Amino acid sequence: MSDHLAGAGGWRNLFGSRRTILLAIASLGMLAAAGACGTADSGGSGGDGDASGKVTAELLLADGKLTLLAIRSVDANIPPTPEPVEDQASLAWEFMGEDGTALASGHITEPRQAESDFNASGTAEPWVGTAPAVIVRLLIPSAGGTLRLLKTSTASQPLQPQGVGDGDEIDSVPIPAPGAGGGEATGCNGGTDPQTNGPGVEDVGGVDGLVKIVDNGSCPGNVNILILSEGYTQAEMGQFITAAKSMASSMLNISGFKEYKDRFNVWALQVPSTDSGITDPQNKIKKNTAFNTSFGNDNPTPRRCVIPQGGISSQVQKLRTAAEKASKANITAMLINITEHAGCAIPSERLVTVASNNLAPSVFAHELGHSLYNLRDEYTEGTCNMARAGGGPNTTKNASNPPWKSIVNSAVEGAEYCETGVYRPEQNCLMRSLNTPFCKVCTDVAGKFFAGRESCEAAPPPSCFQGGVECTGGTVCSWNGKDDGYCCKQPFKGSETCTTDAECGSGKICGFGGPPDNFFWCVEKDAQPCAK
Repeated sequence: MSDHLAGAGGWRNLFGSRRTILLAIASLGMLAAAGACGTADSGGSGGDGDASGKVTAELLLADGKLTLLAIRSVDANIPPTPEPVEDQASLAWEFMGEDGTALASGHITEPRQAESDFNASGTAEPWVGTAPAVIVRLLIPSAGGTLRLLKTSTASQPLQPQGVGDGDEIDSVPIPAPGAGGGEATGCNGGTDPQTNGPGVEDVGGVDGLVKIVDNGSCPGNVNILILSEGYTQAEMGQFITAAKSMASSMLNISGFKEYKDRFNVWALQVPSTDSGITDPQNKIKKNTAFNTSFGNDNPTPRRCVIPQGGISSQVQKLRTAAEKASKANITAMLINITEHAGCAIPSERLVTVASNNLAPSVFAHELGHSLYNLRDEYTEGTCNMARAGGGPNTTKNASNPPWKSIVNSAVEGAEYCETGVYRPEQNCLMRSLNTPFCKVCTDVAGKFFAGRESCEAAPPPSCFQGGVECTGGTVCSWNGKDDGYCCKQPFKGSETCTTDAECGSGKICGFGGPPDNFFWCVEKDAQPCAK
């Protein structure tokens, strides 16, 4: 933050508001520990899992084969692949202990389902199909054994552990016992060395290529978005960052988001591709890209549904999942280096792909309407399922008493792929067509979403800021490391300026030197702890 070096007013001006306090503390080093190994923010809770004894197994399912990507501690920000409801297509899984005992089992919604909503004109043209490569997350006991993925048809088909035939198995993968090394993580200093926070559970610290492009602090109630680069070469990384910032800025100025733009953080993961652009089967163009993304071939996948194909390196997938963990991503967008309209979603892994063009913010905002606010589609194209329809916050079957009557007194017939019998609040909305703002009801749903999340009011500042106490005798309030917080210190000057502890190397901290320079310097921390 440039405010850190801004001036003669020093700390008193820098911390002039509660919100500025939070942002300034976060950028200094108190929260810079999120980029260091072994911190609470890095997401590890030890090899024995969380309080329930569970861990998250992250797996790549591609071309009918399972690959273990990581065993991670449970993180509420990154939930497991959801369970199916009603008659949704599903898969079954079971986790067998090393002695052959069934330790856990369950169903997940079919993770390979991909969806595309809008054509190039921004009107609804829904398609549902199969993605060749997806990430599956399962909560399993912290133990060694074998994880099996099994075929079922619907959620209502029960799983009989140890009773399914081999023909029903899609694939299986060994799970290492705690302490046996449960996969790799990106290194804490931006490399790719494994880091662990206990036996078999990764501790994700600094992730190579991960940068924060919209920073509204580390409040747990904020929403974190991760944008991945795809089809951008190393020489085009600047172009990617510019495009990612533009998409994020435009999306956060759409109704339903602009009212809460200070509750969003946006991260960008720079993953260089060998070639610029993506594979295009129709035009016989093959590109070597990080996530092996391709246009659809229109048989059966529509051209606009660009999704990762098989053959992605496990290292790239691990980098992605490590970035999701480090950023606490609630949803991931893959920004594709193409200008032709394209957009597709893989709901089970909360992934949206968008082309780098002027429709990208609207496509992404529509998908966020689904994933964050649980809004339903309001267009009539597609296959109507009257049994499922009408239960969203923005759809109903009861036109005379809609749930939004206190907001708008209207009910327009046609929604959730049904031309009749299901109603939406207003004539048009982003959940019906692109480049359209959210209606009043959907905007109200967004407000209720944030009202239900943890408050992001700034916590009282630490140490010398506690209770509004100011440093006296010419001293300045300066950072003294994550164990001590802030201390009143005599003004000082160093040889290296900084913004976070991580920039200062081992054993040093980034402290405010005070007047006359009002810079932050890399220095040794004071041996005497701060007075509490």
